[in-house]
Amino acid sequence: MKEKQCRNHTALRKILQDYIAYAEENPNEYRILFLSVETLGRLELSREDLQERNPAFGALFKCVETAIKAGVLQGEAFAVSTVLWTAAHGAASLLITAQKFPFSSRRLYAEEVVATILSGVQSRVITRI
Repeated sequence: MKEKQCRNHTALRKILQDYIAYAEENPNEYRILFLSVETLGRLELSREDLQERNPAFGALFKCVETAIKAGVLQGEAFAVSTVLWTAAHGAASLLITAQKFPFSSRRLYAEEVVATILSGVQSRVITRI
């Protein structure tokens, strides 16, 4: 994502929606990467390691950092990125594990989650987690 694109919510929205879409399109891979108890239990990464080793989080972090510098968001970049990423992760996990959940539209659900979390981080200053 180009730095200029991250100066508004459009780029952040795309990153988060793409993350959720990846989970739906690749549910087995997503489960192995993110829903395995063993994998999460051994997670011993620094903030820098997470940004470098996880391409999805790294791209989101860079975009959030740019948005903060541009005045679109406020707070500490890692904290804001983590809140956005974990919310998108929760939505993605629900979509692939609750196949019979009575969504009127799975796509609209994902879009609403992303719009809601972006609205939330825009109206708050997240400095610590």
